[in-house]
Amino acid sequence: MGSAREAALITLTACERQGAWSDGYLKKALREQELDKRDAALASRLCYGVLQNRLLLDWQLARFCNKRLEALDAPVLCGLRAAVYQILFLDKIPPSAAVNEAVELTKKYCRNPRAAGMVNGILRAMLRQKDLPEPEGCDKAETLSLKYSHPLWLVEEFIDTLGPEGAERLLEADNLQPPTAAQINPLRGTLEKLTEELREAGAEVLGIVSIFTYGLQKGLDRLNAANVTNYSLSNFDAVCEIAAAEGKIQPEDIDRLKKFRANPSDESWRD
Repeated sequence: MGSAREAALITLTACERQGAWSDGYLKKALREQELDKRDAALASRLCYGVLQNRLLLDWQLARFCNKRLEALDAPVLCGLRAAVYQILFLDKIPPSAAVNEAVELTKKYCRNPRAAGMVNGILRAMLRQKDLPEPEGCDKAETLSLKYSHPLWLVEEFIDTLGPEGAERLLEADNLQPPTAAQINPLRGTLEKLTEELREAGAEVLGIVSIFTYGLQKGLDRLNAANVTNYSLSNFDAVCEIAAAEGKIQPEDIDRLKKFRANPSDESWRD
């Protein structure tokens, strides 16, 4: 069994050397390393985090590396990037652990016997400088490009359209981790029950909206307000009959659902 950092390094190296598709190659690496869910999540975070922040990571590395980064072997460069990403972004991982693992993986995947010492020296020097500076380019566009790891030409387009402040807000938002969204199946459980179960499991549940009692009803209300009356849900009756046959809803509930479909503004369907 391998490690999360090793799976991330294998994937990043393949992306660097041969332009591999990160998602597909990472899945392959996770299977080969036989990682559990926790380590697989860390490997994914490392892999995608490095790819998303590569310009920023390379700018920081270039300050401590005497060689051009392009001249480094792919496993060395990718291992350095992964270690710097952990130092900058992953507060729960001790920096020393990130450095030690990077050194060990360099020994395993690089033939140059002196590469591990170089990796150790670069990362230890970075740790000694506690407050790493934010990147600076020759102008505002290049600075934002480095800080948020977006192509320079795209940042220039954003600045031309939104101005410097608006462009930076957009770039910052683009790098945020998107929230996880879930659609609840009302035939299998209630919104309240699932929310309770998720919170008991330690999940933070925000922005709860009942699509059945709010979204669908509002949509149909808009159609009614616009005098659109020839809409239909072609498989509605069939879905209800199948659900009742499988015991997911009671037969008497079919009439209530049909009543709702016919006139969602009539609250009697709840009775």
